[in-house]
Amino acid sequence: MDSESEVRIEFKKHVLTPKVEEAFGVLGLGKTYQDAADELSRDIETIKSHGKIIREVFQAASMLEAVTKAVAKGIITITEKGGKTLLLALFMVGTGLPEDHEAGKIKIKTRIKIERRINEF
Repeated sequence: MDSESEVRIEFKKHVLTPKVEEAFGVLGLGKTYQDAADELSRDIETIKSHGKIIREVFQAASMLEAVTKAVAKGIITITEKGGKTLLLALFMVGTGLPEDHEAGKIKIKTRIKIERRINEF
């Protein structure tokens, strides 16, 4: 993964193989299969295979859904310099998680504040 990136996926629990975790760390940030293959110096078909494994493990139709489920289960956290709470809340806005759900120490009351801000635009 690009060490200069401001946004990172950090694994709190290891449920994937190290190579699949590496791919998840790149694909989970919204990068394309080709970008992930280039960044990780792997064949694009290998990265696609890793993506399929990730979606199967988290029973997700998309990478965003896999990321959201992994965050909700405490498997990963998304960190961003100076913006961790906002980023986590934005991921959860699209998930329909109940308002009393907790992810780490952040309650989804933050989600409601973010939704209000989004609706103001």
